[in-house]
Amino acid sequence: MEALVKQLEEIYTLLEQINSITTNQTTILLQTRESRQEVNEVLDMLESMLNYKDELITLVEAKEQSFEGEYAKYKGRITNPRYINLFKEWVERILTTKQTIVEAEQNNVIIMKSLSKAHASKVSIPKKPNEVVAVYQKQKTKT
Repeated sequence: MEALVKQLEEIYTLLEQINSITTNQTTILLQTRESRQEVNEVLDMLESMLNYKDELITLVEAKEQSFEGEYAKYKGRITNPRYINLFKEWVERILTTKQTIVEAEQNNVIIMKSLSKAHASKVSIPKKPNEVVAVYQKQKTKT
């Protein structure tokens, strides 16, 4: 039984790491960026965080499958109130953390969409050739 509780603790710990990364992504998305280089650095950082988060998610899924396999052996035979309460507490923590991650991810998507819209609205294509040159030179001085 202790091994099952330990597996739930490990799953929760991994989910907390994923939650922290997601929160850090939100912070990064909300920071202002002035130059094209800063935007590229932020995108690289977000991609790196996403890749690490994907690795953690894969690990969580593997640990959950392992837990389910082990738990199936004891299902219906756990009568000790201490273990019943421990399982309930850990499962509740895990589900709450998963919901928090989902909501933060949805929030990040909204932020990214609003940033891309704001960036798109700043770029306008002038019709006259001399206006094109002026806009190009203006953009060139920003980067």
